[in-house]
Amino acid sequence: MVDRPLRFGLGDREPGGPRARDVKEWVRAAAGAPEDATIVVTELACSEPGCPPYEVVMAVLRSGGIPPVQKKLHKRLAELSRAEVTRLWQEGEGERDHHQHQTEE
Repeated sequence: MVDRPLRFGLGDREPGGPRARDVKEWVRAAAGAPEDATIVVTELACSEPGCPPYEVVMAVLRSGGIPPVQKKLHKRLAELSRAEVTRLWQEGEGERDHHQHQTEE
């Protein structure tokens, strides 16, 4: 069970760190996403055992039945650099989840 709720949003942005809109621009450029694609950037917090404390999830959603592409980095939004976001989208497949959330039935 989660002690505190998952955080959605970017309320704790550190001074000088990137904003979600900056990261969206980096993702669009690195992924070669067209202007009509939707770029989603979300910082999530998790307090479950084995779960990274924070992760930034980035996704490119395209029209025309093209499957969405999602990548994540296990760090805070304020810690991201343009170079690592570009590298992630151009070279790698993203960090794999090494943890599983328990679901209640």
